[in-house]
Amino acid sequence: MINTTTRSSSLRGFYRGERLRYDSAGKPAGSEVSGDWKVDGFVRVTTLSLSDHSLTIPADRLSLVNDGQAFGFQVSGGKKKDKKPKKVSRLRIEVQLGPGGITAWEGRRRALQNFS
Repeated sequence: MINTTTRSSSLRGFYRGERLRYDSAGKPAGSEVSGDWKVDGFVRVTTLSLSDHSLTIPADRLSLVNDGQAFGFQVSGGKKKDKKPKKVSRLRIEVQLGPGGITAWEGRRRALQNFS
């Protein structure tokens, strides 16, 4: 597991779901469906897990919100008005790196090309 500096990133395609899969070329490997960019377009990545043939990126979904004065990010799930907090929306991104012919750094580069 590699700890990274916590940062917010935009997710290309604004794909919905709790699990996204990509092939070794960095293209979606499943039947991902695009969602609302304000809800499905941003993530907070905190760790990376690299094995011989895959890269796993756990992340939290972030929603873009406006408090009346400025725009900012809120962890998706957040708090409902006058109620207890909802479950945080987690995301698991899995990237297949392919057999042998790809280095770990190249796999990471390909996977992260889906973030801005």
